[in-house]
Amino acid sequence: MAIELLPLPLPASADKSKLAEFGREVKGVNPAEVSPEEFKEIEQALYKYGALLFRNAKVSPAQQYALTKAFDPQSESYGHGNNKTGSTKKSILHPDLKTIPSVPQVQLIGNGTVYNHEGLAEAKLKHPSHTTFHKTRVSPEDEEKGVTRFYRWHIDAALYDLNPPKVTTLYGLTVPQGAKQVCRYDDGTGDELEVPLGTTAFVSGKVMFDILPPELKSLAVRAKVKYAPHPYVWMAPARAMPTGLGIESEGLEMSLEELPPWEEEKLKVLPVVWKNPVTGDLHFQVHPCGAMELLVDPLPEGAKREGALYPDGAHITDLKEVRELLYKMQRPGIAPSLVYPHDWQENDFVLFHNRGCVKTQSTLISYISPVLHGAISGSYCDLDDLLPTSTFHATTMTIELIPLPLPASADATKLAEFGREVKGVSPAEVSPEEFKEIEQALYKHGVLLFRNAKLSPAQQCALTKAFDPQSENYGHGNDKAASRNISIFGLKTIPSVPQVQLIGNGTVYNHEGIAEAKLKHPSHKTFHKTRVPPEDEARGMTRFFRWHIDAALYDVNTPKVTTLYGLKVPRGPKQVCRYDDGTGDELEVPLGTTAFVSGKVMFDILPPEFKSLAVRSRVKYAPHPYVWVSRARAMPTGLGIESEGLEMPLEELPPWEEEKIKVLPVVWKNPVTGDLHFQVHPCGAMELLVDPLPDGAKREGALYPDGAHMTDLEEVRELLYKMQRPGISPSVSLFGASDTRKEADYMRCYSSFIHMIGTSKDFVYLQENDFVLFHNRGLMHTVVGAFKQDQVRVFHQCNLAASDVPTGPTLEDVRAYA
Repeated sequence: MAIELLPLPLPASADKSKLAEFGREVKGVNPAEVSPEEFKEIEQALYKYGALLFRNAKVSPAQQYALTKAFDPQSESYGHGNNKTGSTKKSILHPDLKTIPSVPQVQLIGNGTVYNHEGLAEAKLKHPSHTTFHKTRVSPEDEEKGVTRFYRWHIDAALYDLNPPKVTTLYGLTVPQGAKQVCRYDDGTGDELEVPLGTTAFVSGKVMFDILPPELKSLAVRAKVKYAPHPYVWMAPARAMPTGLGIESEGLEMSLEELPPWEEEKLKVLPVVWKNPVTGDLHFQVHPCGAMELLVDPLPEGAKREGALYPDGAHITDLKEVRELLYKMQRPGIAPSLVYPHDWQENDFVLFHNRGCVKTQSTLISYISPVLHGAISGSYCDLDDLLPTSTFHATTMTIELIPLPLPASADATKLAEFGREVKGVSPAEVSPEEFKEIEQALYKHGVLLFRNAKLSPAQQCALTKAFDPQSENYGHGNDKAASRNISIFGLKTIPSVPQVQLIGNGTVYNHEGIAEAKLKHPSHKTFHKTRVPPEDEARGMTRFFRWHIDAALYDVNTPKVTTLYGLKVPRGPKQVCRYDDGTGDELEVPLGTTAFVSGKVMFDILPPEFKSLAVRSRVKYAPHPYVWVSRARAMPTGLGIESEGLEMPLEELPPWEEEKIKVLPVVWKNPVTGDLHFQVHPCGAMELLVDPLPDGAKREGALYPDGAHMTDLEEVRELLYKMQRPGISPSVSLFGASDTRKEADYMRCYSSFIHMIGTSKDFVYLQENDFVLFHNRGLMHTVVGAFKQDQVRVFHQCNLAASDVPTGPTLEDVRAYA
């Protein structure tokens, strides 16, 4: 049965922009009986969303333990080990837990007296409350009015000897009903939060890290916490702060010599920031109550020192200083708008990523509280997988660029610099310093991928606009309003941000101010002269739709960049993209892929006579080109139009003006690298203007040495096709049987395999919430394949009509290649 993931209802106080991806209700699977395939989906979902809820579950302690253990098959023992019993009865954990005899990894927790439960004749349970742990408490009068506090924000971990568990499971068997209460922070801020009785509250470690200012991010990724030995015994005499986020510094901690026997090598020194094993996100994961010392590494070589905290590193042993610093970093992350308080129902089964979030109980309960089974399995793993790999410094974060794997057939010498995954920055919140790095990287690498992005249409538009601050309007300008314009096929404008378009497939409801949007993924079947036969299509054969540059090609200038944000990506089998041009070329592609080719490579692989022609040529595009070609049909490769005379006569087009027609260079110059990119939208090309060879250039073998003005449409198209076709080939012989070239494609695939991580031998599989930024003046792209109507694909696309025209080759470039 397919697993369905539904967003958890957030409280009215929640900041939905930050918590939209936190927590999911899981339907379609029983947590008591999970198949290997289902577990893979659950595992990916847990690490992506942090907490999973299964309603109406029926799970035995053994089944609960089995599912918990599945996340770490080598784990065996309860996550707090022996530190909760025996000689450590002073541990603050001791009153809270009762062990299930038959499955000692599962604990019985809750409130009140429980009889004859899973081998326990009688269990007196006590719901932990701030009244027994905080330095101060809510007054009895306020308590009567329903005021309470968070108990203790924590990670489930022994913090001594054993490693922090990867996951925790909680199973609610008896859940009392009662009025909601108000959880007060009582720290002078006035913060408070309405919570259900007996709630378990969660905050995201990712959000806690993401909202830090740069100087604290820099400190966090360089810091490690040294926890006290037997920390829950060590802290037992002390009392907590009113927020439940750490201990008051009054010198009440038990001295180390009074603790149960301990060994230095068993002390835990853990990173402040832990890395998500699936998403790669960084999570601020510190148990503030047990922290004893802080070890800070110095800034890496080359990092900016201005404004940095502890730029030369530090070993902070003053407990008050350690706590104040950690509190300063963690307190923003427990703000009311960032807390998810779970409203327990009987038979709720909650699975949460213990290395990715921080939790607490709240509420004083004077009668029976939730009776829960909790399983947290000790984790025997190498903690290296927790260490952050991104590097931050004082005023900005150092962006990490990771090469995107190339297809197996690719010529790595030509494509090694094409495409990068970006880590260490959120595209939703880019500082001026970070933008400079992103801008340089984009023009150098052509395509940038940001994993697990969370950004609104306004934020997407803002980043797009940053590349051209004077740009204002959508890249297709007013021409998109023409009813026969093929460029607007499948586009719906986001009302609040008209520069951002909703594209995809299927029907989407209540999306960013759009009540209902019927989307249609463009397919070769409606645009090519010929189509893949139905019987071949049934076997997974398809074609490229239309190789293009995002541009109106009339009146307004070609956008500098395009951004694509994938919100929903459907599943389906791979397809085979056929070229059907007599070459036998074909390429295996995921369903609904977006394919990119480098304009630089397209130019670089040309033989000398075509390089000479390209640097001397300009294309004159038709007025309203997408209306002009609307009756015509494309070639089977999607690279241009068949010449059958079906173009709309110029006099039948919407009104147009000669001065608004675009005449653009065939080759565009990269503003950062100076490289030349072959950039022609073949579908809209109407004429070709060729300058003569410069003085002193060799005429032997040159094409059109005296220049030319080519107005024969078939001749224009044939010449452009001859120059561009090699650049989209999977494996070709370029202009001669002896000159074999390898693949010039780089496929960037919006895969149908949701949550799939890594690569196959041919493709990079992208996921929901991937954000792609590409240099629209440096490459070409196309969609591929076809969806069924019930396969829903949702993307946001943004490009802005530029404030300037693309720059063509310089005179020096012409002389070099002519």
